[in-house]
Amino acid sequence: MVQVYHLFYQDHVPSGVVWGHAVSRDLVRWAHLEVPFWNGPDAFDGQGLFSGSATIVDGSPVIVYPG
Repeated sequence: MVQVYHLFYQDHVPSGVVWGHAVSRDLVRWAHLEVPFWNGPDAFDGQGLFSGSATIVDGSPVIVYPG
């Protein structure tokens, strides 16, 4: 089984604040993926998405953020 590390981070882009997402197999080289969560009227949370966490529960990822 190949271990894959996921990193979620806050990023400030021209359209506002987003959660960035990157993955790595060795913690040295990172591949940036599509933005999974963003703010705005047509987004996951129109009021604000500035922090959060992710963990594994029963083998599945669970992502929690205050909105």
